[in-house]
Amino acid sequence: MTEERRPDWEAEQRISEIAAGLPLPETPDLNLQLSAINRKIAEAESVVARRGFFTMPRLGFAMAAVLIGALLIFWRQGQPLIFETQPGQVLTKTLADGSSVDLRAGSHLVLLPGFNKGHRNLELEGEAFFHVEKSDQPFRIQAGGTLITVLGTQFNVVARDKVVVGVSEGRVRFSTQAGEEVVLTAGMEASFSAQLGLTEPATIPVDNFPAWKQGVFVFQNEPLALVCAELERHFAIHIQLDATLSQKRVTGRLRGTTPEELVGPLSALVSAQWRQEGKSLIIEP
Repeated sequence: MTEERRPDWEAEQRISEIAAGLPLPETPDLNLQLSAINRKIAEAESVVARRGFFTMPRLGFAMAAVLIGALLIFWRQGQPLIFETQPGQVLTKTLADGSSVDLRAGSHLVLLPGFNKGHRNLELEGEAFFHVEKSDQPFRIQAGGTLITVLGTQFNVVARDKVVVGVSEGRVRFSTQAGEEVVLTAGMEASFSAQLGLTEPATIPVDNFPAWKQGVFVFQNEPLALVCAELERHFAIHIQLDATLSQKRVTGRLRGTTPEELVGPLSALVSAQWRQEGKSLIIEP
C-alpha cells in the first residue's frame, strides 16, 4: 500500500468499525435506532474530515456503510418467531423464557420480536394450552381483539370464531379493546365475541382440563358445522355435512381416538346418520 493511499485505507477501516459497532438493543426502538445512526454518520464524517481528505464520494461511502449496518440490525431485530400446526398435528414447544405451549391442530402462534428480552408478547390464532413460568415480565397474548395477561399460570386459549380463556392454575386477566375486563382464577373460564362481548366467568372441570389434551371433545350448544370443522382440524379429515343439519345445536362430551369413533355418537345427537365414502365421512338426515 502506498503512503498516499494509506489515509484512505485508514478512514475506510474506521468507518467499517463504526458500522459494525452499532448497538443491538434488547427490543426494537425505531427512534433510538435512528438517533444512533445519525450519531454514527456524524462520527464518520468527523473522522474523515479531521484527516483532511473529506470529499463527497467518501461521504457517500460513509453513509452507505453505516446504513448497511443499520439495515442488518433492523433485519435481525424484526424477525418474529412463528409456530404453525396443520390439520391433524399438535406441536409442543418450550419457549425462551422456560414457558411451554401445546399448539392444537390448525393453529398459528407468533412470538413478537424481542420475546423474553424486555417483554413476553405473543399473538395466537387457533387454540393452545400454556404453562407459563413466573417472571417480572407479564406474559401477554393478543387473540381476536382481546388481551390475556398472566405472570405465571396454566391456561387454555381458543381464538377462532370467538375467544375462550380457561384457567387450570393461577390467575389470568382477560380484557378487550372496549375496556371490558375479568380476572379468572383456577377452574374458571370466560369468552368474548363481537356479538356478545365479554361473558361473566363460569366454572369448568379442572380435573380434565383442557379436554382436548385428554382425547375428549366437549361441546355446549355449538352448531354442528363448527363441531365438524373442529373434528376436521383435529384428525385432518373431510366431513361432508348435509346443509339442513349445519345449524343443528350440539351439547355433549365425546371421547375417541379416531374420527369414526366420534362421528357415530355425534350423528346420533342430532338424529342423523353417517357413512364413509372414500376418504370422506358423510353426515346426512
